[in-house]
Formats: sequence, C-alpha cells, structure tokens
Amino acid sequence: MAAEVGLATDQFRELRIPVGFAPTGAVQMILGLPEGIEPPSLEVRVNGVPGTAVAATELAVPSNVARLLAFAVPAGTVGAGESVVEVRNAGAPVQIVWAELLVMPKA
Repeated sequence: MAAEVGLATDQFRELRIPVGFAPTGAVQMILGLPEGIEPPSLEVRVNGVPGTAVAATELAVPSNVARLLAFAVPAGTVGAGESVVEVRNAGAPVQIVWAELLVMPKA
C-alpha cells in the first residue's frame, strides 16, 4: 500500500492487501510511518486475528518512511487472495504511509 492513511485517536481503519498465494512461512504486517511521528500505540488484526508487536525486519522502504512497526501474524491467518487488515490507533493521531504483508520463506 502506498497511499497515506490517517488515524485519529481510537479510530479503526481497514486496509485490504492482496496476497497471491497461501504463505507457508512466517508473516509480518509491516506499517511505515513518516518522520516526526511519536511512537504510536497501534493494534493490528489480520483477517480478524490479532497480531503481536515484534522487531521490524530490515527492508528497503520508500523514502517517506522513517519508522517501521511490525506485527507477527499467527500461522494460517493469511491465505491466497485478499487479506483484511484492521489497524486501531489507541494514542495520538498518526499517519501510515506504507503497509505490507511480509511473507518470509519457510525455515
């Protein structure tokens, strides 16, 4: 996702991200934030299943991304086709400028 998405306090936003195949490896939901944004308090659900905050994997990202947030997605949550990602902001208003479902190779 390349479009910017704003989230006010206590607001949910739904993103739809296509996945061409059912992943066999680990999956992370990655959110990119612009510079100047304080560490947000975000909750993420993928296809209705809560993600767990983890350290972000090093990635090549667009130049407008200053900070990455990553959420581990439980195995079996993401299938072939479109995944629905819900992001809830529990803190100060925030902008999300990039989002990706990162599929890692099976170990």
